[in-house]
This record gives sequence, C-alpha cells and structure tokens, in this order.
Amino acid sequence: MASQLGMGLDHLSVNINRYADQYLGPAKPYFAAFGALSAGFVGITAAYQVAKGFTSYCLAEPLALGINVRDYGEWAVVTGANAGIGKTYCMELARRGLNIILIARNEEKLNEAARDIELSCHVKTKVIVVNFAEHDVEMYNDIQLQLTGLKIAVLVNNVGGGGDEDLFLQFPPDNQGCLDMINSNATSCVLMTRLILPGMVTRGKGIIICISSVYGDIPTPKAALYSGTKAFIDYFAAALKEEYAERGIVVQCVMPGAVDTKMLQEEHKQSFWCVPPEVFVPAALAQLGVRTRTYGHWKHAFHMKLRKTIPGMQ
Repeated sequence: MASQLGMGLDHLSVNINRYADQYLGPAKPYFAAFGALSAGFVGITAAYQVAKGFTSYCLAEPLALGINVRDYGEWAVVTGANAGIGKTYCMELARRGLNIILIARNEEKLNEAARDIELSCHVKTKVIVVNFAEHDVEMYNDIQLQLTGLKIAVLVNNVGGGGDEDLFLQFPPDNQGCLDMINSNATSCVLMTRLILPGMVTRGKGIIICISSVYGDIPTPKAALYSGTKAFIDYFAAALKEEYAERGIVVQCVMPGAVDTKMLQEEHKQSFWCVPPEVFVPAALAQLGVRTRTYGHWKHAFHMKLRKTIPGMQ
C-alpha cells in the first residue's frame, strides 16, 4: 500500500514538472520564486496573528500589559449595571480605584449592587435609574445634569437586550419591540458617548468601552435585529477610535461570546465556550491599550476563529 502511494506521488510530481515546463517555459523559475515568497508571507502573517492573539488573550492579564484606568480620571459610568457583565465591570473598575456610577432601570438591584461595591472596594457610588428602551432626549439631558462636574475616566456602554432566537417576524414580536431593542442596543451607545466624550476631549484623556457581541461579528440568522445592532456598535467604536485617538481617547469594542448571565439561554450555559462574567471582564479589561477590538476571552476568540474557518460551525 505504501509503495503504491509512493509511486502515485512520484507520477504526480513528474506530470506537474512536465506541464510546468510545457506551459511556463523560461518563466518557471519566476513562478517558483513567487510561490515561495507567497508561502513565506502567509507563514509570517499566520505566526504574527498567533503571537498577537497569545499575547492579548493569555499574557495581558498576568503581565499587566494594559493601561491603568485610574490615570484617566476618578469615575466610571456603566450602563446596564445591575447584573451580569455590567455589574462585573462595575466591581472590577472599583477594584482598580474608580468611583462608580451605575445606570439601569431596576432601582432595587442597582442599590444592592452599589452597596456591594462600596463595602468590598471602599469607593463612592452613584445610582441613576433609567430605562434605555425609551427614546427620550430629556432622559439623556437628565443624565447629563447628574454627571456634571465629574471627571469620568471610563464609559462602559453595556446596556442591551436580546431575546429568544427566532425569525425576524416572530422576534421582536412587534414594532415597539424593534424600537426598544434598537434604543437599548444602539441609541444608548451613541447618546451616552455623546454626553461623556466632550469632557474627556477637554481633559485630553478618557476610555470608552462598547460592548458588542460575536453576533455582530458574523451576520446571525434568527437574531437578525440583535445581530444588526451589535454590528452597528462594532463599526461605531472602530470609527470613533480613529477620530479621537489623537485626542487621548482610548476606544475598545468588546465582542463577547457565551457569558453565563441571565440573558444566555440555558442550553448554552453548559457549553465549553461559556465563561463566567467574573472571568470574562478582567480578561477584557486587561486588554485596554493592547487590543482595540477584542472577543474578551481566549475561548471566544478561538471559537470565532473556528466558526470563520469551518463552514457551518456554530
């Protein structure tokens, strides 16, 4: 069997050389050199991507490669702050020495989270009760008044809503549901950034973190509107980063995969790719100043690399 395979490969090699001589003629050495250069370029690019990914996702946190958020101001503003990823961002930023402004719609949960932060991290907190599904300019004006005079180091645009995976005409169930999702996921990111960015520009420093999703990285059937709003956040953050980098503003887009929160469907919580928010958020924060566009955790980065490489992988 092995001898037959060897004879077959020898025959193939002879045929390739014969056709190359016949059709390429004197140009054969040039094509061979081009092929070698192309292979070398691909190899170097792949090695660079692997090294970059390993540094970002595996070394940034233990080696403290990221920036010190406390150098950027005194306060952090986090939307969707009463649970899950948002609450964990509050806790982690407080551990790094920032006072925390928690914004969400559930006042009871916000006050509970604020107490936990004050007791464990010994920082100041402020609670603002807002329903971001409502599109009300006056609501944003009121938020701006409550933030007046504060040196805000970090804005985390985290608030958002998803829902069951279903066809677009089934979910969201009606026009109001569509508007609520757009307002929560996209409008809030734009208007909160518009409120806080001017103060950062004036001081010449600031950090804006926009929470997107892997659903915004790949068009996702049965989550069409959610996927579209998260893709908007990705593009918005990328453009914002280019516009304000020279003004001292750091912009990071975070695209989580499965994170064990109440929004995640039960069947996904048992997946190997699922990460607790207490693990995900420190990994993502460690990459501030290292990666401007990140999946946050190595599991999510590796999963998305597989999804983009292997057709049909979910």
